[in-house]
Amino acid sequence: MTALLIRVPAADVLTDGGRERLRALAGSGRVDAVVLAHADDTDPSTASAYLGARHPDLDVVIEASFGHDFVYNLARRVASLHALSDRACGVLLPAGDTDAVVSLHLLWQSWPRDSILGDRETGRFVDASRIRRVDRGGAHAVAGPLQIPVDQNDPPVVLQRFDPARPDGARAADAVVVPPGVPAPKGAVTILESDAAGLPAALAVRPAGVLVDVPPDLDVLAAVPARSAGGLRRRLGLGAPPVSLDTPASVPAVEGW
Repeated sequence: MTALLIRVPAADVLTDGGRERLRALAGSGRVDAVVLAHADDTDPSTASAYLGARHPDLDVVIEASFGHDFVYNLARRVASLHALSDRACGVLLPAGDTDAVVSLHLLWQSWPRDSILGDRETGRFVDASRIRRVDRGGAHAVAGPLQIPVDQNDPPVVLQRFDPARPDGARAADAVVVPPGVPAPKGAVTILESDAAGLPAALAVRPAGVLVDVPPDLDVLAAVPARSAGGLRRRLGLGAPPVSLDTPASVPAVEGW
């Protein structure tokens, strides 16, 4: 089953027409996730909180911009949204930011949610031995751990736009978004980018997902299969993150260091 991701300007939450369009997307039963893009200075994470309150059945991916987002702050906001709602959250990163991808994975692994004990008899709130520090330098330097515990069985999804000039960078993301006409990288979980007219052809290839800008006519979604059960990670067919604190060999060195 191919997951359908619809890219919507975050500013849609501010307009009557945009909110009506979001209601239609949520009600279609065919959209696996809404990708909230920066638009008109509206922060996608703020728009995501709005969607979580009104459309809890819509999974949300925040499109990040590193002229706007620091990696640690992004990790904290996405983890908060992921934990406080009944839906899955994720992030879409620009091409080439492998260090940012790695840092997000590691921060979300630094405080496992099941380390919280809440044991009144012993007075132990958390098993502190399972909280791990994350220190990485480079362009997206972070110093962890994260301040929010994350469920390791269902961490936020990390998507990244694919850069054909840097194919090795695709290995760190959970899935890569491949533009039209570009061969998909071997071994990577692939989300094909398409326009509304090309949606049937993209679905026919049966990638893990298809990403399209919100179409002006939502009738095009009638050709899309109904959304399957489970969160976004499951619907994209994703396993454990490819980068793990438990497997040092899976953690790439910081670029340029």
